Parts: sequence; structure tokens; C-alpha cells
Amino acid sequence: MALLDANIVEQLKVYFDKIDEPIELVAFLNDSDKSKELDSFLQEVDAISNKVNYTRENFGENKALEELAGITRPTSFTLLKNGKKTGVNFYGIPGGHEFNSFILAILGLAGLGKKLEGEQLEKVASVQKPLNIETFVSLSCTHCPEVVQALNLISSHNENIT
Repeated sequence: MALLDANIVEQLKVYFDKIDEPIELVAFLNDSDKSKELDSFLQEVDAISNKVNYTRENFGENKALEELAGITRPTSFTLLKNGKKTGVNFYGIPGGHEFNSFILAILGLAGLGKKLEGEQLEKVASVQKPLNIETFVSLSCTHCPEVVQALNLISSHNENIT
């Protein structure tokens, strides 16, 4: 059963075709039903374009990559660019309003989204120690997507922030 309808897939093709350097989606899964559902979802996203590529890892089997990405639990995935961590991780399927946050994270990493400038960029660059921010959202909250998108943007500009 497809999780993404044909209209969404067609819209995403237009945006994903604008991506210059591929974005990698790496999932860390176990045998749970939620992991299987996330695997199916990410396979559907992968099939949209060769600019967004999906890889599956079994949680706990690639500790080095889990540590690099800041993954601490199964049914999670990270976005990499050029094989490097971006600080953008998701736990579970980004549904509801968070689907937009997920797509905007991909586009942002590809340089197609909002950009930090001036004082904002300086403040983000000033973080010198590791800072791990975990955001918990409600799928019905209209404010959560903006917070998630802002944190994804911030973490993509400073490797100390995840």
C-alpha cells in the first residue's frame, strides 16, 4: 500500500529535480511494525528521484554511523549530504504537518530553502560545544513545523548542533 499519493509524488518530482547534489536518507531499523512502515515510506521517497537516495541499516549493527549521526534508537533516520552528517534526524514517519518539515529539510540541505544570514548565521556559528536538541511534536500542532524547520536549518549550519 502506497503511503504517498500520486499527486504528492508528482509535485515532489518537480522539486527533487532541482537538487544538484544527492541527499541521502539513512534509516536505522529493527523488526518492529513501525520500522517496516518507515522502510516502506522511505523506499517510496527514494523512488521519486535519483537525487534523494535511501539506505537501510539494522539498528545496532553500524555503531560508527549511528554515533556520527546521533542516532540513539531504532525507527530513526538521518539525512546526509556528501556522506556527512547534517544534524537532521527524524524518529518515525514524519506524518501530518511534519511531512512538510521533512521535505523542506531535504530541500534546505540542497540549498533550495530558507537561508541563515548575518547575525543569525554568526550566532549559530558561535556554538562551539556539542548541543543535542530533541524536538517532540504533535501532529495537529500548527506551530511545531516552524520550530522543526528552524532547528533543521540551524543544525545544518553547525556540526556541533544536532
